[in-house]
Amino acid sequence: ISGMTVGTSYTVTATSGGCTSAASASFSNAAQLPTPAVPTLSNTAASCSADGTSTISNYNAGNTYTFTPAGPSAGAGGAISGMTVGTSYTVTATSGGCTSAASASFSNAAQLPTPAVPTLSSTAASCSADGTSTISNYNAGNTYTFTPAGPSAGAGGAISGMTVGTSYTVTASSGGCTSAASASFSNAAQLPTPAVPTLSSTAASCSADGTSTISNYNAGNTYAFTPAGPTVGAGGAISGMTVGTSYTVTASNGGCTSAASASFSNAAQLPTPAVPSLTAGTINCNDITANWTAIPNVTGYRIDVARDNIFTDILPAYNNLLLGSGVATENVTGLASGLTFYIRVRAENSCGTSPNSSTLTITTGSSSTAFTTDLVQPTCVLATGKITINESVVDPSDQYSFDDGATYQSSNIKDLLAAGTYKVRIKNTNGCETAATTVVLNAATVTTYSGSWSNGVPDILKKAIFASNYTVTGDIQACSCEVDSGVTVTVNPGFSLVLENGIDVLGSGSIIFENNSSLIQTNNVVNTGNITYKRNTTPVGKFDYTYWSSPVSPQTLLNVSPTTLFDKYLSWDAVGGKWKVEATGTVMEKGIGYIIRGPQANATPAVHTASFIGVPNNGTISVSIAGSGLSYLIGNPYPSALDADEFLGANSALDGTIRFWTHNTPVTNLKYNGNDYASYNAVGGTGTAAANTGVNNSIPTGKIAAGQAFFATSNAAGTVTFENTMRVGPGGAILNNSQFFKGPKPKTSSALKKHRIWLNLSNVDGAFKQLLVGYVTNATNGLDRLFDGETMNANKYVDFYSINESKKLSIQGRALPFDILDQVPLGFKTTIEGTFSINIDQVDGILASLPIFLEDKLTGTIVDLKKGAYSFSTATGTFDDRFVLRYIDRSIVNNFPNINLEKVLVSVKNHQIKINSFDQTIENVTIYDLSRRKLYEKDNINSNEFNVPDFSSTNQFLMVQIRLKNGKIVTDKIIY
Repeated sequence: ISGMTVGTSYTVTATSGGCTSAASASFSNAAQLPTPAVPTLSNTAASCSADGTSTISNYNAGNTYTFTPAGPSAGAGGAISGMTVGTSYTVTATSGGCTSAASASFSNAAQLPTPAVPTLSSTAASCSADGTSTISNYNAGNTYTFTPAGPSAGAGGAISGMTVGTSYTVTASSGGCTSAASASFSNAAQLPTPAVPTLSSTAASCSADGTSTISNYNAGNTYAFTPAGPTVGAGGAISGMTVGTSYTVTASNGGCTSAASASFSNAAQLPTPAVPSLTAGTINCNDITANWTAIPNVTGYRIDVARDNIFTDILPAYNNLLLGSGVATENVTGLASGLTFYIRVRAENSCGTSPNSSTLTITTGSSSTAFTTDLVQPTCVLATGKITINESVVDPSDQYSFDDGATYQSSNIKDLLAAGTYKVRIKNTNGCETAATTVVLNAATVTTYSGSWSNGVPDILKKAIFASNYTVTGDIQACSCEVDSGVTVTVNPGFSLVLENGIDVLGSGSIIFENNSSLIQTNNVVNTGNITYKRNTTPVGKFDYTYWSSPVSPQTLLNVSPTTLFDKYLSWDAVGGKWKVEATGTVMEKGIGYIIRGPQANATPAVHTASFIGVPNNGTISVSIAGSGLSYLIGNPYPSALDADEFLGANSALDGTIRFWTHNTPVTNLKYNGNDYASYNAVGGTGTAAANTGVNNSIPTGKIAAGQAFFATSNAAGTVTFENTMRVGPGGAILNNSQFFKGPKPKTSSALKKHRIWLNLSNVDGAFKQLLVGYVTNATNGLDRLFDGETMNANKYVDFYSINESKKLSIQGRALPFDILDQVPLGFKTTIEGTFSINIDQVDGILASLPIFLEDKLTGTIVDLKKGAYSFSTATGTFDDRFVLRYIDRSIVNNFPNINLEKVLVSVKNHQIKINSFDQTIENVTIYDLSRRKLYEKDNINSNEFNVPDFSSTNQFLMVQIRLKNGKIVTDKIIY
């Protein structure tokens, strides 16, 4: 039956086929039985005195409570009993056959532990420390509380902070539980140690030994001596000591012993002093030293010094003179030199006086011999002087003073002395000094210009002072130079101011160096004050660059050319290989080059005058080089010319060739201009254009002008150094400060023998390139740092070079002696097709008297360039195998086919021709000129050596033909 309502009474009938049964008995459904609530629990925590407990909070006495696991039961008020501590339980409630769900699990904690009562152990007090206490059953997890407060327990239970003699108890606490108090305990105080014994002594006397007593004697102490033997009596008096033996003593009481006393001893009874032994010490001119043996137990010594050996003429100052007991020497002073004196000494004390010592006889020293002095007076070159002392009789042990005896030295020479007055003395080994001799070193010479020179014209030994305006119209040499405030000195073009030392420009004074003048200084000294150094360019347009280096410091780029556009001041980045724009205010570094474009107003080329104002550079100047194969833009740092040969020879970090930019703005309307780098090395220089007025076409002379910058290529990392010794000027006469852009060809000075030829490649439209080949002392036919310079290929139209070991050289050095058979391959590059010519620009040395041949291998032509230029046609491109420079043509080779020597030497010495054959004897000698004309012949020589007698010839090439005994003919070439 479904659908019944709980508690409602129902009856039911059954119907079938229209017939219905009677109603059933009444019936109803009862409601669901109630289930008890889930038990809830409350707990009490464990304490120091009991376990924890649990209670059913919603306890109902009508319920039955069942525990899992079994064992516990619920009593009145829900209190649960029978639980096992630490066991987890659940509980259900049952009523009328219905049981609740299980409660949450619960348990009772065990009673908290109480720490054990602390137990104490103690150490007794000792002679060195108080007693101590320790908690024997110490637990680091416990907290210990002391009564009274103050102490604390540390690692291992050691107790600190106790007051000696105070009684303490201690409890232990942990987790809120505290033990009972310990038994009371205390620390005893340190046992007393007797004081260290102090000693007092009485000195020995003439009648008794010395004695000793313990000053702080305590009859309660026991005293022990080391070494054993002595004893202490009443009042601390010590007996039983052995005279002269050193003792210490300790005091003991109650097991504690003091530290040992200071050592002490008793001196023996004093005797009458022994006789001193007297010896001589230092013997000087006016004093002598007497030494004697020290005598024990004396109160002093008595000394007598007399002029006679029986001591009747005793010196008053040394008559029974008393000296202290600690003295064993006496310096007897105030004596006359060269005399004999007699000395005796005796000792004394309270027991008496010794007899006199043996007599000491001493003669004082005598003074040195006479002397003279030589003086080297100060000069402007060397501002200090020198004094030399010359003795009439020299003693190697003599000492010399130049300051009136204040100090002495072993040398009789004193140099580096400032001008002034000096007093000279000599002292010999006996300490005898001569009388002082006064010498005077005079100050260096000065000449002053005040309308005329006060002390003659300046020279290398004089300081020149300009006190009035002055114009230099000839070279001036001086030791140093001073320009007074308000004075103007002008050095005209072409003249030099040559100084050994520095230049000082005072206040508002000024010194102006006009174009091509020079300031040359020898010594590395510091200059003061500003100079003005002027430098004129050749005519430059506003698009032309000039390569500059400053001869003064500081100098800004703007002040070199103030009207140049702001972004046209550049330096060269050697590592990056590119130009770097510099700010106009950049200060030019010493020895560094810069390029500056022409003044903006120069629409047509015009001379620009740059003024460098600052302190003139002088002395050693260095520039760092980062690595090899880098191009550096450096420059002459001095206000004078720089010798390129000296510079390159001294700087092995650089390749031996330097290069100068030539702006070469043409003054005619040629199609091609010659903007290029002129080159220079120890062979010489190459120019960049044919002669043309107003254009920088000079061949570098090797004298780098002031203000000039140039390119150099590095060989290795290191330093490039400029030195004063590289500067050139008058006298040494390698001076040439004019070749800044263009100048006359100066005379050159060189220790090297040079035979050179300059060849030009050009066309009628202005394309131009020059090369140089030279036969030079120290050069080889290989590649040499100082003699071979590669072309920079900076000319965008043509390049012309000689070739050696695959290198293209604008300058090539070849070995001496000159070989007439030498041949030098030439190459060229052109971006222009058409007709070019090769011609001789100049020759020198032996090449001036020889024909110069050019071989064109393409056409098979050999021409003598001394008879005229050679013209040829070419396409564009690079041609390295067309031309050869040579010095004989084919006819010479045909005339002398046996041109190679074999074990035969032909030499010229002292104007005589000498022939040596080291194998076969010589049969015949014939001498020809280059045209095959016979000049000399000698038959039937039959010797391995032959000198050609009385042969006369002008300076020319000759061919010497030798026929040997074996029939072989060899030929050698000479210049005679």
